[in-house]
Amino acid sequence: MIGKTISHYRIIEKLGEGGMGVVYRAEDTRLERTVALKFLSPNMLGDRNDKARFVHEAKAAASLNHPNICTVHAIEEVEGDLFIAMELVDGENLRTRIRAGALDVDDALSIASQTADGLAAAHRRGIVHRDIKPANIVVTPDGLVKIMDFGLARRPGAAQLTRAGTTVGTVAYMSPEQARGDAVDYRTDLWSLGVVLYEMVAGRRPFRGDHDQAVIYSILNDEPEPASTVQSVVPAALDSVIHTLLSKNAANRCRSAAETAADLKRLATTAGAPTAMLETGGQRQASSIAVMPFADMSPNGDQEYFCDGMSEEIINELTGVRGLRVIARTSAFSFKGKSEDIREIGRKLDVSSILEGSVRKAGDRVRITAQLINVGDGSHVWSERYDRVLEDVFAIQDEIAAAIAKRLRGKLTATEQGRLAETRKVDPEAHDLYLRGRHMLNRGLITLLNDQVRVEKAIDYFQRATEVDPDYAPPYAGLADIYSALCRWIKPEGNCEKAKEAAVRALELDGSCVEAHVAMGRVLLTTEFDWERAEAEQIRALELNPGSAEAQRGAALHFGWAGEFKRSLVHAREALVLDPLDYDTHLVAVFCTRLSRGNHQLATEIARAALDLFPGDPMFEGSLLWGRVEAGEDAEASADEMLRRWPDHTQTAVSGAMTGRRDEALRVIALLDEKGEEGRHYEKARIYAALDEKDEALALLEKCWDETPRILLQLNSDPEIDILRGEQRFKDLVKRSGIPMGELAYLSE
Repeated sequence: MIGKTISHYRIIEKLGEGGMGVVYRAEDTRLERTVALKFLSPNMLGDRNDKARFVHEAKAAASLNHPNICTVHAIEEVEGDLFIAMELVDGENLRTRIRAGALDVDDALSIASQTADGLAAAHRRGIVHRDIKPANIVVTPDGLVKIMDFGLARRPGAAQLTRAGTTVGTVAYMSPEQARGDAVDYRTDLWSLGVVLYEMVAGRRPFRGDHDQAVIYSILNDEPEPASTVQSVVPAALDSVIHTLLSKNAANRCRSAAETAADLKRLATTAGAPTAMLETGGQRQASSIAVMPFADMSPNGDQEYFCDGMSEEIINELTGVRGLRVIARTSAFSFKGKSEDIREIGRKLDVSSILEGSVRKAGDRVRITAQLINVGDGSHVWSERYDRVLEDVFAIQDEIAAAIAKRLRGKLTATEQGRLAETRKVDPEAHDLYLRGRHMLNRGLITLLNDQVRVEKAIDYFQRATEVDPDYAPPYAGLADIYSALCRWIKPEGNCEKAKEAAVRALELDGSCVEAHVAMGRVLLTTEFDWERAEAEQIRALELNPGSAEAQRGAALHFGWAGEFKRSLVHAREALVLDPLDYDTHLVAVFCTRLSRGNHQLATEIARAALDLFPGDPMFEGSLLWGRVEAGEDAEASADEMLRRWPDHTQTAVSGAMTGRRDEALRVIALLDEKGEEGRHYEKARIYAALDEKDEALALLEKCWDETPRILLQLNSDPEIDILRGEQRFKDLVKRSGIPMGELAYLSE
C-alpha cells in the first residue's frame, strides 16, 4: 500500500493495525493536508456484519464535532477497498503511557476530564461508545485528548449490530451490565472511564484475573482496593470519584459525563487553576458527613470532655471507610455552642449529611442518642438511642459508625465491616483520662503550643492514662503528638526522646495508630534526619487512613520540606477538604504553597481564604503582603506596610532587602544579635541571602548545622535562600543533612 494512491489519497506509511482494520498516514492531494486512513481488514470485506459495523463507526464519529473526539472526514469504497478518512492525531496511545507505570495525578485528572468532556458530547447526541479503554484514547504532545474508534458505539435509530444477551467491548473495561449482556446506556461509558482513571493513577487495573471469566467474576462481585492504598499520592477525594464511577448499580454512578468532567476539573491542582486547592467539589459529595460535638445532658453538666470524645471517636471510625468524606474534628467542633441552622452548617462544611447527638452519663450508666440528618431538606434519615453500662461505650461508637457508614456508603468491604465490628476492652478510667487529655488539645497542636498550661494538663492526663492501663495505645499516641510538636517547634532537648519512646510504644500496642505514625515521621526527621524512614511513616499513615486530616497535614509538611512541592500541595489540599475551618490546616496550606516557586496566585488565594475565616490574623496578613513582595506586585508599598506593622520581624527584613532597604535589613540583624537566642542563625542567614551576601549566609547555615540542625529541615525547600543553591558549601550542607533534592535539583546545577 505504501506509495499507492487511492481516490485522492496518497498513502505514506503504515501507522498501526487493530481488530477490524489497518491505519495509514496519507496525503489528501485535493486539500493538501495529512490524514489518517483506516481500511477494513481484507478478511472482513466479505462479511456483511463486519462491513456494517465499519460503516456504523464512521457514521457515529462523523455525527460528532468536539475537540476531544477524533474527526471523521469521509467514508469511501474504491475498487473493493472500504476505508474511513479521518483526522490524523499525532500523539501517544494511553495504553503505551500506562505501561510505563502510574501517571502523575494531575496528568491523569486532565486526561480523564477531557475524555469525560468528549463522552458528554457523544451522550448528548444519544451515542454510547461502549469501548472506552486506554487503547482508544490518544494524548497529543500538547496534552489534548482524542477519543478514537466508535466501532462498537450505539447510536439512536441505527440497526442493532449485536444480539440481545451478547457482550461487546473489551472485558477488562466492561461495566457489570455489559458483562451480563444486559441493555446499556451512557452509564456504561462512565464505568469504563472509572476503570481507565483507576489504572492511570494506580498503575494497574481494578479488576484482574488469569482469564476473561475470572475478570468478569471480579467485575460482578469484587470491590477494588482503593487507588490511594496502591499509590499514596492519590487524594482521598479522587478515591471517592472513582468509587462512584465504579458503582455496580448504574443508578449510583454520576448523573452524567458532564458532571464527572466538572468533578475531575475541581480536583485538578495545576498552577493554571489556583482556586482548585480551596474547592471541595462544588456540589456536595453524595458520601460526606460532619459529626457535631454531642451535647452534654448529664445531671451535673460536667461531661463535656466525654461528649467531645464520643464525637471524636465516631469521626475516627468513619474516616476509615473508603469513599466517605468525613470532616475533621476541629472544623466540625467550630460550631460548638452556636445555634446555627443545620443546612447552613452543611453549606459551610460542604457535606450532604450531619450526625448530631447527646450523652447523659450517671455513675456507670450512659444513655446516648444519635440522629443522622440530610442537609438538603433537614429530614432525619436515621436515629437511635442506646442505654448501656459505661464499659460498652466502644461498642456503641462502633454500632453508630457502622449504621452511618451503611446508610451513606451502602455495601462495605469485609475489612471495613470487621474493623467496625471490633470491640476493645479498655479500662474505663484510662479511657476517661485519655478523653480529658484530648479535650485539652481541641484547638490544634501548632496553635496550642503557645498555651503551656493546657499542654502540661494534656501531658498529665495522658501519662496518668498509661499508668492506669499500660496496654492502651491512644494515650501514648497523644503523648507522641505533643512531644513531637514540642521537639520540632519549641526545643528538641528531652522532647524528641520522649516523642520517639511514646510513638514506639503506641505502635507496639496498635500498629494501625495513624497519629503515632505521623509523630514518628516527625521525630525521625527532627532527631535523625532519616528522610527515607520518615517518608515511609507518613505514607503508612495515609495508607491506614487517607481520610485523616492529621495524616494529610503530616504528608504535606514532609513533602514540602523534601522539595516535592506537587505532592505537598496535593496533601495540603486534601487536608483543607477534610478540615476546612481549622487554623492549623490553613497555616500548613499557606506554608506549603509558599514553598512552591512562582505559584503566587495560588498563595494569594489561600491566604485570602484563611483571612475570611480568621480576620486580622497576623500570620495570614503577613503571608499576603510577603506574597506581593515576592511576586513584585506593589512590592515597595507592601514592604512599607510590613515595616510599619512588624518592624523587628525577619520576614520584614527580607522584604526590605529585596526592595532596596538595606539599612532596615541590617538593623534587624543587629537586633537578632542582641537577643542572642539559639536558632537565630537561620533567620540571619535568610536576610544575608536576600542582601546577596553569600559568604555570611553560608557561614551562618554551617553554624546552624553545628548547633541547631533541626532548623535546617527546610534547607532545600526554602525559596528565600535559592540564591545559595549553586554554591559548593550549600551543596555540601544538603549532602550532610541527607535532604532529598526533590523538584529543586535543577536549581543546584
